[in-house]
Amino acid sequence: MNDNSKILSIYFQINQYFMSCCGIWPYQSKKSARLIRIFWSFMHISVLQIENIILSIIFSNSIHHQTKIKYLLEKICINWKSLSDKKEQEILFRYSEIGKIISRICIGTTIGSLFFIIVPPMVLFIQDELQYYKGTRTELNLFIQYPIENNEYFYLFLIHALTSGILGIFPLLSLDSFTVNYVQHVCGMFAILGLVDEFNDIVGTSFAIIILILIFLTCTSSIAIFILWENAKEVMRYLLFTFLELLHMFCFAFLSQDLMNHNNKIYKCIFNSGWYKSSAKTGGLIKMMFLRCSRPCLIQCMTYPLTLENFLSVLRHTFSYFMVVRSRMLQKA
Repeated sequence: MNDNSKILSIYFQINQYFMSCCGIWPYQSKKSARLIRIFWSFMHISVLQIENIILSIIFSNSIHHQTKIKYLLEKICINWKSLSDKKEQEILFRYSEIGKIISRICIGTTIGSLFFIIVPPMVLFIQDELQYYKGTRTELNLFIQYPIENNEYFYLFLIHALTSGILGIFPLLSLDSFTVNYVQHVCGMFAILGLVDEFNDIVGTSFAIIILILIFLTCTSSIAIFILWENAKEVMRYLLFTFLELLHMFCFAFLSQDLMNHNNKIYKCIFNSGWYKSSAKTGGLIKMMFLRCSRPCLIQCMTYPLTLENFLSVLRHTFSYFMVVRSRMLQKA
């Protein structure tokens, strides 16, 4: 194992597994990556649902920006190799541990939500086996319609649907955990007066696409909730889906806010230091740092800054939209 592999394993030990399973890890062989992408595309796109189409867009976007992902990974290795002081390395290592914890929380939340979708069909399967059911089932209990009757091929279709659903979350988990770990690395560099600007320039457009998709899904799922209001089971599913969409946006806003807070810490540290005792040359450098810190460093979705304040604004507008849809549905009823 070379030095770069050791450094990347500090941040991306879990992330590397998910990205390799999707064929988007920059350091895996091209042949295996192509085979995995073909298999993933066949299994996932064969189920033509809106969620699968959106995840396919995210998957294609990650493949398109694979060279940029590799560039960011190499920047992490360069930053680590440039540090010779053990205290500075300990700071980066501490922030990498924070990134791992946040990544595990995001992964656990997503897998937990998928559990509620997968369990009902499996419960029916277990009931059939325990009760020695000899008939055939005609309902998959999943939001999938196949072009042929699923009486005879029920269990085959069930395995296909569950496999495509499980594989579908891999690109989402890999990109989210990658973002979390890299932002924490940037926060660690801020903590030792380092500065990384390339990340925002690279991922700004991609984040804008993801945020727009999340807002669109939140609006459409709210309509589905009120249409299926009398079906408690379906309402709970869509409520869980909406909650995860909002949680996804909150994670992005929280990471950007954390990045901005670390930028402000540099400003406060300089302001509270003995700058008035420094030489004229040092004073000129301090002025340049003040000017740089006056422009907040955060993640921007093109022209829309991701902050907790803007997230709360989106949340307020979402609930206002819910109330408008609810009043319209009550008027029609």
